[in-house]
Amino acid sequence: MTRRLHKSLLRSFAATALAMVFSVPSAPASALLSSPEPVHTGAGTTTRSAVDESTEPTVSLDIDSESASVGGDDPLRLTITIDNTTLTELPGGSVVLSAGTVTIGSRASLHAHLDGSDPLPTPTGLVEIPIPTVAAGTSFTSDPIVVEHDRLSMPADYGAVPLSAVFSAGEITAQTRSTYVAAATSPTSTIGLSIVMPVTTPTEQSGLIGAESLATYTAPGGILTRQLDGVIGRDVTLAVDPMIIASIRALGQAAPGTATDWLDRLATIPNDMFPLQYADADGALQAAAGLDALLDPTSLEFGIPGDYAGVAPTPADTADPEATPPPEGEAPEDLEQQRPTLDELLSWEWTSDDVLWPAEGAVAADDLEMFGASGIAETILTSGNLDGPAVGAASTIGDSQVLVSDDALSTPLREATAAVTSSDFADAIAELTAEAAVTAREAGATGRTMLATLDRGWPPTAAGLGNALDAAFALPTVNAVPLTQVREEERTDTTMAGFEPDSGRIGAAKLLIEREKQLGTFSSVLAVPELLIGRERAQILALLAVDWRDTPDEWTAALVEHNQQTTDLLGSVSILNPSDVLLVGNESAIPFGVRNDSPYDIAVEVTAVPSNIRLDVGAPQTIEVAAESRQTVRVPVKAQLGNGDVSLTVTLSSLTGERVGQPVTATVAVRADWEGIGSVIAVLFVVAMLVAGIVRTVLRRRDHRSARATAAADAAASAKTPSSPEARQTDHTPGSRTKENE
Repeated sequence: MTRRLHKSLLRSFAATALAMVFSVPSAPASALLSSPEPVHTGAGTTTRSAVDESTEPTVSLDIDSESASVGGDDPLRLTITIDNTTLTELPGGSVVLSAGTVTIGSRASLHAHLDGSDPLPTPTGLVEIPIPTVAAGTSFTSDPIVVEHDRLSMPADYGAVPLSAVFSAGEITAQTRSTYVAAATSPTSTIGLSIVMPVTTPTEQSGLIGAESLATYTAPGGILTRQLDGVIGRDVTLAVDPMIIASIRALGQAAPGTATDWLDRLATIPNDMFPLQYADADGALQAAAGLDALLDPTSLEFGIPGDYAGVAPTPADTADPEATPPPEGEAPEDLEQQRPTLDELLSWEWTSDDVLWPAEGAVAADDLEMFGASGIAETILTSGNLDGPAVGAASTIGDSQVLVSDDALSTPLREATAAVTSSDFADAIAELTAEAAVTAREAGATGRTMLATLDRGWPPTAAGLGNALDAAFALPTVNAVPLTQVREEERTDTTMAGFEPDSGRIGAAKLLIEREKQLGTFSSVLAVPELLIGRERAQILALLAVDWRDTPDEWTAALVEHNQQTTDLLGSVSILNPSDVLLVGNESAIPFGVRNDSPYDIAVEVTAVPSNIRLDVGAPQTIEVAAESRQTVRVPVKAQLGNGDVSLTVTLSSLTGERVGQPVTATVAVRADWEGIGSVIAVLFVVAMLVAGIVRTVLRRRDHRSARATAAADAAASAKTPSSPEARQTDHTPGSRTKENE
């Protein structure tokens, strides 16, 4: 952030230093002047920080601020600088300064004289200044040069007079041109001048300004403080970035005291105000990217602290003066947990809220229709965006109304606000004075109102800004006019100029919009989708800020970082890669892991689809996973007829049916028949055992019955057979009776 601020300063400093430098071939000085005498000369040499590979030196005229308008008997005061941008030493020579004798009658003639395309005659020789040898890579600046009034041959009427300075050193020549304003009489006509100043901060990509940055910007000497210091008491319309207001309010009591004081101060100043787009997003870039309407923030809840407490009312606002105040450091009860809405964060008493100020020189005619569809009634354009000069600020292009900021007036005003040295400031005011003088005397200039704008992307110092505005409104040809009055003036028709669109910026904007759609789908899994949707929209608006045009390398780096952030977030929720599963039962529950690496709590639905009918899967499972954690979900399955492998595809989706992440596939080996076969075998084994037992029992009983039958038969046979006396005697023994009994 500090680095961007530093670069902005360097850009503005460089623009100021080169404002009056021109380098074109010229005729020898002796052809213009025979023998002028210098009034005063001196020498000063400055070492350049770098040497350009140029073939010619450059010359610049630095008009003293007191000589921007030369009236009465006043002399003309200036200095001359020779800048040796070559790689060789520049030999000694001289500079001849000459002036015209008539005032310049049109802006076209003025601009053609300054850029060298059609120089105006400067027949009056004023002074010749000797120039010493200038080493390569250094510059020489003369002591202050004073040209007495009687040598000027100044015209009687009020207006800008051409000047020329020709440097000659041997065969080397260089020339520059400038003007001074002859002010011996008062101007006969004036113009209205309306000035618009942006109130912005260095570009960021977070969508809200943090407390630390706000403290820096609103501290004494901070950029926001200096901007208000420069416009207080001056009739300047402010174009305020609503992100500044929302950022301070979103912090509540956590906002720096200097920031809340600054916001109170902004609310009390009487200047007209209108809002820029949030984060100063470029409306022209949005139109070029194909959007049907301008983007607006959707939610800023992501930037409100979890322990938010509103700003306590001042004692004058307290309804009950006898009420006991809350302990120090605690918020009143009615302020606790009162989280502000988006409308409350952005609300402001704007003078008008239907003015759009897109990037300069980048608006196409078709863009105006899109702006109108977004509720825009007026679009601020630069004169460089038009096909030809604009007559005044209030204009129309087709059916659209526009306010034209005049580049020729805006450029020196911007250089004066960013001036580092007094000579830089004087040069810029001299150029502004001449431009206003010529504009006021053009045909049809009576009643004309011009618009000048200050630049984004540079931090105006309090002294430079205020002094520049005072000098502009003090010009005798200028009357301060508020922007609201300009919008009510009669309009003139103008046309838009063609230009080559920046395909790189347009492509980047389209990518941001496409990625936002992807995140919109992803956000449906969040418990609070607005946290992500709101943050993404705010960051996109910040990345489309106008000021990024001046730092393309840093913008590219910010885009790459944001794109990676989006990629990481889109891939933060997924199903963990499952392992293959062997299913030997008829029913089971297969576990799957759900990963949530995002900073948001999510709720997802897990759906499993088998590749064939061997497996039946239960209903989708709903699971909640906390931020930056993992959770396991069990998918119920039931085996059907047959064995084999089944591919089980598992997907995640939001509760609204939006697919999230990539599906994963697990292979399930179904062996559910093994359980049935085992049961049959067991039953058959039991039956076999039972049958075997029964057969054995039957056979044993059969054997017993057969043995008894045989014994009975033997006994009967024995009873019928005669016996010997020995046998009969033996039969009467006790043992024989026992056998009979048996």
